[in-house]
Amino acid sequence: MHTPTDEQAAFQLASVSLLGAPRGIIKSTAGAGCGKTTALKGAVSDCSRAGASRLLVLAYSKPLITEMQAAFGSCAIVRTFNSIALESVRAHTDVRSIGQIYPSHVVQAFDLNKKRLPIDIQSFAKIIIGVVGKYCSSADRTLTTAHVPSWVRDPVVAELGMQYATVLFNALRVTSRTTLPLPHDVYLPY
Repeated sequence: MHTPTDEQAAFQLASVSLLGAPRGIIKSTAGAGCGKTTALKGAVSDCSRAGASRLLVLAYSKPLITEMQAAFGSCAIVRTFNSIALESVRAHTDVRSIGQIYPSHVVQAFDLNKKRLPIDIQSFAKIIIGVVGKYCSSADRTLTTAHVPSWVRDPVVAELGMQYATVLFNALRVTSRTTLPLPHDVYLPY
C-alpha cells in the first residue's frame, strides 16, 4: 500500500482513536477518485493491528462491498445501508413479501373495480403508486398534492389520488398488518 496522504493518515488515526470509545462513527465524504477506499482500507488495517475485533464498514454499492470484503477479510463486515435496513425489516415482517407495488395490488386493495372514478382504473392505480413513490423519495413529512405526478392535470383526480395514496402509504408501513408487499422505498426512509 502506498504512503497515505495527510487527509488519509488523519482519517486512519481518527479511526484507531475511536477504538477506546463504546461506539464510534467516522464518515468520509469526497469526490470520485479522491482515495476514500484507500483511506478506509488503511483505517481497517490500522484498527486491526491496534486490536479491533469487530468493525462495520458501510458502503454505497454491492461491487464495492465485494472489493472491500475481500480486502478486509474477517476484520470487518461490509454492508450497505439498504441491507441493514432490510435485515431489520425482515425481523418485523414475517408474513409480508418485500417488493414492488403494482397497479393490480392497488386495484384489489381498494376494490377499485366497484368504484366510480373520473379516469380508468389502471391509470388511477398508477397515480396512487406515483404519489406514494414521490413522497417516499422526498424529505417531506406529510403527503400532499405536491407529490402527485406532474402528468396529472385534473385537480379532482389529483386530490382523489392523494387521498387514496395517504391510505395506501399508511397501509404499507412496516408495522401494518397487511398482505400487500412492502416496497423498499417505504421502509428505507424510516
